Amino acid sequence: MQLTYLEANFENGIICNDDVELRALRFYSPQPRSNFWGRKLHIDTFDLGNVGNETSVLASHLLSQEHNNHYQWIAAFVAGYHYKLTFEDDLDFSQLTISQYIHTQPEDEPIELAFPHKEPREDYDLFRKVRTESTVNVTEQDHQWTPANVSTLLSGEWNYLMNDNELHVAITGTKTATVDIDAYKCRYDCPEPEEIPTADITNVLYWSQMTIPSDGKLTIDADTRVYFDVENSQIMEEIIVYGELIFD
Repeated sequence: MQLTYLEANFENGIICNDDVELRALRFYSPQPRSNFWGRKLHIDTFDLGNVGNETSVLASHLLSQEHNNHYQWIAAFVAGYHYKLTFEDDLDFSQLTISQYIHTQPEDEPIELAFPHKEPREDYDLFRKVRTESTVNVTEQDHQWTPANVSTLLSGEWNYLMNDNELHVAITGTKTATVDIDAYKCRYDCPEPEEIPTADITNVLYWSQMTIPSDGKLTIDADTRVYFDVENSQIMEEIIVYGELIFD
């Protein structure tokens, strides 16, 4: 398709050669969810050329029937290029989903995405979802990712550069897919949880004896044990338990 443009409108923009294939990718559902609202996703290319060297996409709050209350970033990438993606303030994600738009083509060269982690990850799970097909677990790959075989990769195939704390993920046009990423700081060799000393119980109460605040918010102190001894209670807005709440 031949496009025409007005030169004056593009004086501060980038004009690509006619052999550049732009593909839109969507990044959404980051976890921990509350950390990412209103944060930018910085996208830098590792490659030299006339496709630009940096862009930032501000997080938006997508409200739609299929992805209600999901945070998302959408940006255009050039097929065949290698990008590094970092969230504002070097935020680490434990989960992230990447989806392609339907305009990808089978002959597209792979887009390689590198996600650096501020805190090292011990392990990853990646799943590739293609419409009308079963979800594929690509966590255990049959071959190693090397520079020589990047062009043959499928979406979701990955490599972890341990020395750089970087996860590299391939997105290709072979099949339009969604890739789910789970990143684990600790999965196998986890430290024992620290035991938090508990206060001695010096105050024992029954729910029926308590005066519930009108706002429905109740805090049970560390030295208090409360027995829930009623069949029904008013609807509570919030209960914070530092001591003990026992349902008998």
